[in-house]
Amino acid sequence: PSPNGTAAISLAPAAGLAGVASILVTVDDGASRSNLFTRTFLVTVGSPKVNTLLLEAEQATVVAPMRLVPDARASGSIYVSSPQGGQGNVSFPIQVADSGVYSVWCRVISPDDGTDSFFVSVDGGPEDIYDTSPNTWGKNWQWTQLNGRVRGGPRLLALSPGEHTIAFRCRESGTSLDAIYLTSNPRFVPVQLQVKSLAGASPARQIAFVSPAGMQWQLLASEDLTNWVQVWTSPEAAVARQFTYTDSDQTPSGRRFYRLEQISVAAPAPGPLRLRIAALAGPGEGTQLSFEASAGGRYSLEASEDLRTWLPIWATGAVPARALYAFVDLELTGSGKRFYRLVREN
Repeated sequence: PSPNGTAAISLAPAAGLAGVASILVTVDDGASRSNLFTRTFLVTVGSPKVNTLLLEAEQATVVAPMRLVPDARASGSIYVSSPQGGQGNVSFPIQVADSGVYSVWCRVISPDDGTDSFFVSVDGGPEDIYDTSPNTWGKNWQWTQLNGRVRGGPRLLALSPGEHTIAFRCRESGTSLDAIYLTSNPRFVPVQLQVKSLAGASPARQIAFVSPAGMQWQLLASEDLTNWVQVWTSPEAAVARQFTYTDSDQTPSGRRFYRLEQISVAAPAPGPLRLRIAALAGPGEGTQLSFEASAGGRYSLEASEDLRTWLPIWATGAVPARALYAFVDLELTGSGKRFYRLVREN
């Protein structure tokens, strides 16, 4: 096709089917370098089932020197870490009920840029490097989405019904993993509920949680973990904020369990674009580019040797929810210079 040519892709799902498909489109202009342009599209057909699974590190299979470590701040009070770089792994066996495109959220601690990556494989396939905390290092637990230096971020998994295995192999010693969520809900964001009893003439329970911006939630309660009743709906969080609700309802059994469900996601006005660039240590490891994307936008990374001619090198496709994206550029230039810019399309 000509440089200004266009093409269209048409999809015709079979009757009666429902689900989410991840479609990767790559265009090659035949040039010797900087010749590929890639976009990923998420296509939803019908009303697919949404599944979300939580797996704790202590439920996984651990191979030394990866080890279980007690920590009161960890979910389930246990996390895994290896004291030796490149050695030890932890594998999560997962039973998938419905086929779909799944993302993975990981609860990690990465104190610095020397303790922030795992090798991750699915069902014994090729490993990709998961950068656990791109420019968000710290000593507190945080949730980040699984990404890949080859596959980009977030890394999406097309899984069929049945048993699967996600394996994390140590790359840098001291990188800690507490738990993972596997979800087919593109709007899912992990939120931790804090419940405490309130003393008084009429005992009650206070439920608190921190919501990301643009989210709205409904709080459900149950006595038996089977029958759930909605007890409260939050307002929409215009910015990241804490919500608190007091439940004074008394149950005959004296037991009360709670869970949150996300009911809407708004697309907040996008802020200024900030592209973080970091050279990765070691020959051939490339340059890591990371940025925060707002829901509803499409982002593309472009590169140039002279600040005049810009070529697209990677794109996100439509962003379903606010997320941190990371990409590693392995391209070498004849001049030794490489400039980058981030472009957002509404």
